[in-house]
Amino acid sequence: MRGLKPPRFASVFEGLVNGVACRQLSLDVGVHLLNRLSVAYGRRVDAGRDELHAFPAPSDLAAVDPADLKRLGFSRPVCTASAAGPRST
Repeated sequence: MRGLKPPRFASVFEGLVNGVACRQLSLDVGVHLLNRLSVAYGRRVDAGRDELHAFPAPSDLAAVDPADLKRLGFSRPVCTASAAGPRST
């Protein structure tokens, strides 16, 4: 389709977290959740008077308590899944 540009993410991890966050309630809510996640756990980037935060790496989120994700606004199933960690098949 002419003019269509798919979203691009810096990593597969960021794309997956974005997909999960934006399915919480709406795209708008998902973007707010991602912003909260970045501010809470992302590396601060000096940009003059603006305070910016990078998207957190998997290692930044590995030890996060599910209750902290719930406080940011993520749903209980997402928080429960994050606590379970990766599953082997």
